[in-house]
Amino acid sequence: MDMATTTQEKDIQAIADIIQQHYLASGDESVGVPVKYFEQKSFGHHDVKIALSILTKSGAVQNYHRCWGHNDIDKQSGTVSFTEVDTKEPKEKFEGVVQAFEAYHILIKSDILKQLAQPSKKSARSSKAKEDVAIQLFLDNDGDLYKEPKKSYCYPLLQNKEPLKLILYFIKNPNRSYEESTQMIALSLEKDPQYLRAEIGKINRIALNRLGLGKEKLIQAKQNSGYRLNPKIKITAEKEILLR
Repeated sequence: MDMATTTQEKDIQAIADIIQQHYLASGDESVGVPVKYFEQKSFGHHDVKIALSILTKSGAVQNYHRCWGHNDIDKQSGTVSFTEVDTKEPKEKFEGVVQAFEAYHILIKSDILKQLAQPSKKSARSSKAKEDVAIQLFLDNDGDLYKEPKKSYCYPLLQNKEPLKLILYFIKNPNRSYEESTQMIALSLEKDPQYLRAEIGKINRIALNRLGLGKEKLIQAKQNSGYRLNPKIKITAEKEILLR
């Protein structure tokens, strides 16, 4: 892929990564990425258009256009799918979903996009080093989130099912960037965004005390962006609990 400058290469990689993260959340190569996600990374329409043009030439993107639509979240799997409703802003809300938002509707080739969204070898080595020192947690079929030895470090999530639903959402939608917006998670869990913020704060306080996380928050937040599981913490879940 012919890129004029290192800065442009990094921008295209960052834009490819945003698209890749939305693909991972849905598993559908027809991806709807809200315009705001690019704007949060300081990418304007011109930047995105150039990147999408280059990604099209590389084969990672088959076609794309700007439109309005909304996200639908499957309650069973937690995956997110995008539904396009119009090329212009609709005047009415749609029954049962949030109001439509402006997005780029992009048809991708996931195998090619994955390669372009991957960090450099140097970054990959750095990420591997971080993984080596990660805090290892386990989520068993009884809903217990724990660190060895379990008798000393255990957070029984089934005492209140809301924390379990939230932790399972992050596990099923693995994302190390702040791409999981409050609105998207709240919609998935059928909760109010304000309630969600309070719940995450409570989970972090309990996890800090019961799991011996030191200064690490289980769920990290970034203002005007979203949430993610702390990349220094790895959660291994048993199969049966993932079916909840």
